[in-house]
Amino acid sequence: MAIRFVATAHNSPIERFLSVSGDIAKVVDKYDLNEECFYAIIRCESNFDSKVCNQKYGCSSGIGLMQIIPNTLQHCSEKLGRKIDPYIIQDNLECGAYLLKNEGTYHWGTEDSWWGSWDCWHKECN
Repeated sequence: MAIRFVATAHNSPIERFLSVSGDIAKVVDKYDLNEECFYAIIRCESNFDSKVCNQKYGCSSGIGLMQIIPNTLQHCSEKLGRKIDPYIIQDNLECGAYLLKNEGTYHWGTEDSWWGSWDCWHKECN
């Protein structure tokens, strides 16, 4: 069972997508990511809402576009050599891109996990 997230902004998903698509494209290019996979994870995790927290468990269970948890933010800060602020769009995306490129998709769930959104994005990421 995947946890579903509800956007907190009052604009539409397409407006949210358009507001962050340039930032996403830059990170996809920088990390040479599978574009369909990266976009799918963002769509499934946050529906392109950069301010959303996990609706069920709060911000301790996911922040922003990539739904990064606090422990993972610390990990990204160490690996990227700078403090990562999950509420800054570029930081959130860069952490997610680093994770996807270097550690794979497991940060967003697996086929066997009860958490995450694997069932929503896995076809785009295989």
